[in-house]
Amino acid sequence: EGNSKDSYCFDIHSGAFGNKGLKQHLEDTWTIVPDISQVGDFPALTKARSAFFALYDGHAGRSAAEFCAEKLHVNIASKIEIPSENESVRKAIFDGFKETDTTFLALAASKNYKDGCTAVTATIVQDIMFVAWVGDSKAVLARRESEDAQSRVKALNITKDHSCIQAKERERIVKSGGFIENNRVNGIMEVSRSIGDIFLKKSGVICTPEIQRITLCDRDEFLLLACDGLWRVYDAKDACEYVLKGFREGYDEETICQNLVREAIRVRQAHDNVSALLIRFKQRTAAHGSV
Repeated sequence: EGNSKDSYCFDIHSGAFGNKGLKQHLEDTWTIVPDISQVGDFPALTKARSAFFALYDGHAGRSAAEFCAEKLHVNIASKIEIPSENESVRKAIFDGFKETDTTFLALAASKNYKDGCTAVTATIVQDIMFVAWVGDSKAVLARRESEDAQSRVKALNITKDHSCIQAKERERIVKSGGFIENNRVNGIMEVSRSIGDIFLKKSGVICTPEIQRITLCDRDEFLLLACDGLWRVYDAKDACEYVLKGFREGYDEETICQNLVREAIRVRQAHDNVSALLIRFKQRTAAHGSV
């Protein structure tokens, strides 16, 4: 009927890897759900193809990042009522982020957790991808300039960091009674949106994600999600070229993430945790294997 699970012209392959770098602990987590309908009772999603991918960069601990890795996709999926309607999916994502933050904050209050995390997520329903994020973890889409398999691949920045450098973010924080010092909320945190961070929520740090909707097409090669530890030493173009080279050399997604992360730490001297999640859109048509 045009939207059965195997009527699409591409398959989705994925892998991820993280390393603590020079930090004492790895506070990043990630989630890979190739078929959302398999992780719970979501009748609305049984006929639609749906997948979910997310990377969470924890700070001051990893309880928020672990909580998100376990709960956020379930909270979003349970709220998708009409998969074919963009607004239904967008609302489910907004509400899923809110519920995850609210339930984590209740847990944080009872257990005295002070940590939080960023989130960058990709929810794919049929051939539409919704990228939603809070904080400074980024998503980059690699898309060919034309249908020609030999055409150049462009690296498209899908996300824009939520930080105190953005005027709108600063304004909200100051209006809420917070202050900016050294481009940090209350002199403490660089990101202006997050999940958790119980002690900064009254200072204008919100969990509301920004969402970009992308209609996937056969020019799309892959989406790369990574924490700021990677983006401090790679720009989008560099990272995409590294991934494409890995595909040409026959590596799978997880191995490419592993190599990318190791290169960031060992060669490019990244100091922070570095984590990457790679989602490849593998064409089933003649364009198959075109990288």
